[in-house]
Amino acid sequence: ALSNLIDNALKYGREAEVAVDGDADDAWITVTDRGSVLTGDDLDRLTGAFQRGRNSADASGVGLGLAIVSTVASQHGGDVRFQRADSGLSARLQLCRFWS
Repeated sequence: ALSNLIDNALKYGREAEVAVDGDADDAWITVTDRGSVLTGDDLDRLTGAFQRGRNSADASGVGLGLAIVSTVASQHGGDVRFQRADSGLSARLQLCRFWS
């Protein structure tokens, strides 16, 4: 999941900044790119299978990567969320530390 988020940041946003944080219950990894331009509709459907953002026209792929990231996160008691950042897109992968 993390590898996919970093690869996407490099592929669509030219740069990947990775930050790690957590608390007693959860750990999260945030990957922020520089340059992804996505609409609100794009953000809402990013984790759907075979969905691609409008910025992906010149890049290879079929739209499964972020669906896989979402599934992996869910299987580990977490989720993935996307939001616009100052200069691109931020993806936050949250995982439950004591998931069973």
